[in-house]
Amino acid sequence: AVCPVCAAGGAEGAVEDERWVKCDGCATWYHQICVLFNEPAHGKSVRFFCRTPGCRKRGSRQLNRRMRKPCYPVSPSLDATAVADRVTAEVAGAARQDRQVVVKTVASRSSPDGDHRRRTLMAFQHTLTGSDLLFFAIIVDEHRSQGRFVLSHVDSNGHYEEATPGERVRVEAAIVHALLRHARDAGYSSVRVCLAPPAAGGLFHARPALRGWASLPQAVAEVSDMLRGAADAGLLSGLTA
Repeated sequence: AVCPVCAAGGAEGAVEDERWVKCDGCATWYHQICVLFNEPAHGKSVRFFCRTPGCRKRGSRQLNRRMRKPCYPVSPSLDATAVADRVTAEVAGAARQDRQVVVKTVASRSSPDGDHRRRTLMAFQHTLTGSDLLFFAIIVDEHRSQGRFVLSHVDSNGHYEEATPGERVRVEAAIVHALLRHARDAGYSSVRVCLAPPAAGGLFHARPALRGWASLPQAVAEVSDMLRGAADAGLLSGLTA
């Protein structure tokens, strides 16, 4: 068998020691890792439907609440923070209603004098099988005395499951805009966004070749659109490259 995801990315076919899963809709075999299916966590009783439109639609109809119930901790079980909860609430309007998006602060530390604070936030999407899919990560540095709010690392792996074209970008833009509202309300006077080439400085080092930000120009283009949208919404007074 040849995994369609590997084939699309130009990789070799089957790997002998790789775990496989068969789509219950079209009977195509995939590497479990390529379709983010975790058999030890999901169990053999959970049916799998691939990303092709017909199979996804069929899977959405057939999976019931019992089969969706996760048997391991999921993102809502992570500690709540005011900033992450605010972002989650503001993103709800942009995300599809049948796949909850949850944003959590997974790390936070402050300097001894309290002037500098760094937070790492990650965005998760609930999936049909009950697991949470990590699709977006961002590191925020807050310099209080300087009035600077810095998005030090912003990265997307492209795995967000869209209901409509362009939904992933709209959801990620909503996350950035929510953070900018937090910066405005907290009294920060300037915002800086730092982007690095995905292969060298991205937060997702094993991204599929055909997903997410495959190049720095693509990342710059998407983030630039996010910031222009923020300026149009009155969150920013001006932009400089």
